[in-house]
Amino acid sequence: MSEQDSKKIQLLHKQGMITDAYVSFLSKNTESASIAASALLASVEAREYAFQTGIPLIVAEEGVLYEEFQDGTKKFIQDLPKSTRKFPKKFKLK
Repeated sequence: MSEQDSKKIQLLHKQGMITDAYVSFLSKNTESASIAASALLASVEAREYAFQTGIPLIVAEEGVLYEEFQDGTKKFIQDLPKSTRKFPKKFKLK
């Protein structure tokens, strides 16, 4: 991971966007950590680019759909339906 990417991850951590455990995982020199870091940074960059269009983003948080504006304000759209899927408590990976 480049020094610039590392600084971006530390900034996300300071802003409370990612946890200590995730930062620790991302700092490991493994293929899976590199992939996760690349995905995280790409999504942050895409979000920043989307905000530059001036069009609000549609985000879902804790079962609620919002429009999010560039200044950080959110406008309620609707509550999302709760999932009716039932997953087994235990399962076996193949």
